Amino acid sequence: MAFCPICRSEYLPHIHVCAECGAALTDALPSPEAPTPKSFSVEILASDNSIELQMAIGILEENCIPFLLGKPDHDPFRLNTPAHAIRVLEGDASRAKELLGIYLLAEGTKFICESCGAELSELPETCPKCGKSPTC
Repeated sequence: MAFCPICRSEYLPHIHVCAECGAALTDALPSPEAPTPKSFSVEILASDNSIELQMAIGILEENCIPFLLGKPDHDPFRLNTPAHAIRVLEGDASRAKELLGIYLLAEGTKFICESCGAELSELPETCPKCGKSPTC
């Protein structure tokens, strides 16, 4: 078999150029590069709740989204810094946030104001603690 090293398509041995991207085909696919811990740059959840963390990990695993469990970002405005955070690759961040958002809303977890870190039971137009939009 022949393989495209760029789009990873598989071809019959007599074909020498990829029909999708025009690359020269090879006899074997190169191994995909494993992401390094620094690649996981987007924090999508920080929590002390082990059940919440396990549920989030399960959702990410079910959807084949690679993640890293570690320490949360330091935020001087956060009064109580959670012990654990889940990070994903930048390219997976919006999908991961969307999936976890569906879960978090369904489970009734509180919203967090991105401006001041206040916990909110619903998402108001302005945060009652700092007066700013909680999603800015």
